[in-house]
Amino acid sequence: MKLKVKDMTFIALFAALMCVISPFSLPIGPVPISLATLVVYIVASFLDYKRAPVVVLVYILIGICGLPVFSSFSGGIGKIIGPTGGYIIGYFFLAIIESVLITIFRKKKWVYPLAMIAGTLVLYIFGTAWFMVLTEYSFTKAMMACVIPFLPGDALKIIIATSLSITLREKYDHFVYVGNTNAQIEEVEDSDSEDNLEDSK
Repeated sequence: MKLKVKDMTFIALFAALMCVISPFSLPIGPVPISLATLVVYIVASFLDYKRAPVVVLVYILIGICGLPVFSSFSGGIGKIIGPTGGYIIGYFFLAIIESVLITIFRKKKWVYPLAMIAGTLVLYIFGTAWFMVLTEYSFTKAMMACVIPFLPGDALKIIIATSLSITLREKYDHFVYVGNTNAQIEEVEDSDSEDNLEDSK
């Protein structure tokens, strides 16, 4: 993947946005309600499958370095290897799944919420499995602590992110590809795909 200056600029901006918003959380149990998922939803709906995961990876690495960018303004490697670390790592998988689906079906509005739901499902599975291994919680107890309380909030986040994405995605594309027509934008995306194939050879 060849990152241009404009790509790196947007990756840095979205990573900074994630670092600023994600620490705000509401502690309701072993896993706090965090705004991080909302930011990931938005990032993965604007950036494609090559760039959105990079934003999340940058965010995770910044947190590992000790900066207070995780929930409740925490940071450090201890947060990653702790019981809730699977959810932080799960943001990466959420970003991949959502951005892949939206990149493929970018013009289909219905794909935005479905992509977010699919990514969230993987986030729940990975994060909850990690939590169960480290805490020895039963499946039912883990579901009650780590999944059920978050369903209404995540549903609301998906509604908000979907509304923002559908409203602003086209404007974002035109801003990124200034002066390009839709056909030219698709040509750029096809060119990126060809670069991937060449890199893999």
